[in-house]
Amino acid sequence: ELGLIPLLCGAASDEEYAAECRAILRQSHPNAVIIDEFLGPEELASIFAHSVINFHPCRYDAFGMTAVEAAAFGAPTVINCRDVGAAELLGDNGCITVDMDLSRNELVSGIESVLFDNDRLETIRKEAYGRAMSWSEDASGKVILDRLKKLVV
Repeated sequence: ELGLIPLLCGAASDEEYAAECRAILRQSHPNAVIIDEFLGPEELASIFAHSVINFHPCRYDAFGMTAVEAAAFGAPTVINCRDVGAAELLGDNGCITVDMDLSRNELVSGIESVLFDNDRLETIRKEAYGRAMSWSEDASGKVILDRLKKLVV
């Protein structure tokens, strides 16, 4: 209904899970573009600059840098509601949080509820962009130092 063409890109660390995701995407969207290899900075930047949303389907990721990279281009990320570190940086209003263990219909319904709500999508997009652009090596170092100081006390 939105005229969007899904694009799945990136190398997989869990090939079985990746194959499952690709199969589901192909079944539901035969016109989807699938790139199953590592992408460099220029290639990712081009993709994110033309993206409406980024879908980060893993159930666990220590950080999930692509979620922050997408946000820096104004593309909010659909992210697992737990166990993905970037969700902390992006905050509750800077990403689209879902439970990746939901049924496919429930998952799609949750994502569509955001895509069809232009005001909500724009709010998430702006929050994601602002939070991504506020992150820096200095900011990261400060967080790490603050946490280390708490351990010493």
